[in-house]
Amino acid sequence: MSQLKEVLFRRMQTHAAYVRVFNTDDGKFVLAHLMKEGFVLDTTFVPGDTHRTAMNEGSRRLVLSILKYVNKDHKEIVNQIEQEIQSANT
Repeated sequence: MSQLKEVLFRRMQTHAAYVRVFNTDDGKFVLAHLMKEGFVLDTTFVPGDTHRTAMNEGSRRLVLSILKYVNKDHKEIVNQIEQEIQSANT
């Protein structure tokens, strides 16, 4: 059980760090750049090149993961952690 709490605590720390970093002016600038370079607002498809398409989609997935952390409410993280702890206890 303590191992689960440690994992969940680290997740909360990660979330808080992402919010601190990307809520600064520089962080917002970098995030906008990542969104552009990571195909968040563009297609990842490259006609005739499945490898490049897959690589572009991987970049997109990474940026979407960052956006998920940045935009997720801290209370939502706490609720998710509490649900996971309850599930582990049953």
